[in-house]
Amino acid sequence: MPVQQKEPRVRRGGPPLKFDWHAFYREIVAIAHFDGLPERDELTKHMKDFVASWSDGPADSTVREKMAEIYERLARGR
Repeated sequence: MPVQQKEPRVRRGGPPLKFDWHAFYREIVAIAHFDGLPERDELTKHMKDFVASWSDGPADSTVREKMAEIYERLARGR
């Protein structure tokens, strides 16, 4: 039986997001698609390098939190 997906949340105004998290996740999906998902430490390092080009990018701890969320979700499976 397919997993029922929630409707994506729609942003209802407010200040613009500080970081382009969509670009962050697109980069991870592209890596996983073309090369397979690397080990967590390797991907975390890559993503820290990826966001380093952003002006006033997120702290390393924020990147680690995002990566933890991804790998925890993957560990739960479908």
